[in-house]
Parts: sequence; C-alpha cells; structure tokens
Amino acid sequence: MKDNIKVARTLNQIQIAVIDLINTKGLSKITVRDITSAAKINRGTFYLHFKDKFDLIDQYEANILEKLTETFKKYTPLLPRSESEIEQLSLEALTYLNSERRLLRALLSENGDPVFTNKIKHMLQYVLRETLIKQKELMVKKSAIPAKYAQEMALDSIVGLVIFWILEDEPDSVKEVAQIITRTRFMAPVDLLGLAINSKR
Repeated sequence: MKDNIKVARTLNQIQIAVIDLINTKGLSKITVRDITSAAKINRGTFYLHFKDKFDLIDQYEANILEKLTETFKKYTPLLPRSESEIEQLSLEALTYLNSERRLLRALLSENGDPVFTNKIKHMLQYVLRETLIKQKELMVKKSAIPAKYAQEMALDSIVGLVIFWILEDEPDSVKEVAQIITRTRFMAPVDLLGLAINSKR
C-alpha cells in the first residue's frame, strides 16, 4: 500500500514537472535531465516508469485517448439519437477532459505535441462513426454533401470546439459546453453564425 502511494506521488511529481516544462521550454526542448531535476527525482526512478521522454508523452496521450474511447464505447450500443442522450455523452467526456485540463492545455498548446490533435480526431473518427456521425438526424443522412465530407466537417467541428474550450483561460462550465456541442450537432453552419440566406436574387 505504501509502495503504491509512493509510486503515485512520484508519477504526480513527474507530470507536474512535465507540464511546467512544456509551458516554459516547449516539449521539443525538454530533456530527461530537465524532468528529473524539476521533479526532484533521480534518473533511475524516471526509467523505472518510462523508456524516455517520448515514451512518457505517448503514455500520457494513450491514457487520455483510452479513457475517452471507453466513455464513447459505453454509448455505442445505445445509438443515442435525442439531444438529451447526446448531451449526456458529451457531459461525461468533457468531465473527464476537464479533470485532465492542465495536462491537455500543455499538450495541445503551441509548445506541446503538434500531432496530438490528429490523434484525438482519429480516435473520435473510430468510436463515433457508428454513433453520433451516422445517425439519421444528423447531416450525413439529410444533406446532399457526400458522407465522407460531412463526417470530416462534423469531426473537425467537435474537435475544434473542445480544443478551443481546453485552451481558454476562463473556460465555460462543462455543462455549458456539453449543451453547445449538442445544439451544434443539429444546426447548419449558417445557423451557427447567425446568418440568414436570401434565396431571392
């Protein structure tokens, strides 16, 4: 039990150090020496948990993506169709992301991992294809736009909105953003921008 507490404390120290270093130096410039010095641990302790800096970042990102995948897959058999069901899914996913906000802000920032956004998008593409994206109520079924383009637009809008929220200095609440995501799934781009189309020429 004591060993588990000690390991958890060490891993927490490492993560805090990594976040601070990404924010100040940038991920590309960080070394293992920087991490161990900031975390106040020796290199041997670091290598008990990680092969190198890249393995550390891969583990952080893989853990986030795994937790998100688990959340979305819980809803896959339900094929949520109503706004309330989509909002509940969004609320659960955003609650988790909010608990990892400091790490996510660092990884998704200009100083972080430039490919992490694509990893999130690919994960969403995998788990949402049979849930949110292919529902009859959504654009894929309603629009004359080919499915592959409609899906790309839907994924980009979800990922972009979530990243924008994560990077905000004074973010809206989880509930507010879940409601925004839900409403945007049922709105056309012109409606989102508050534009009106004049069909008369």
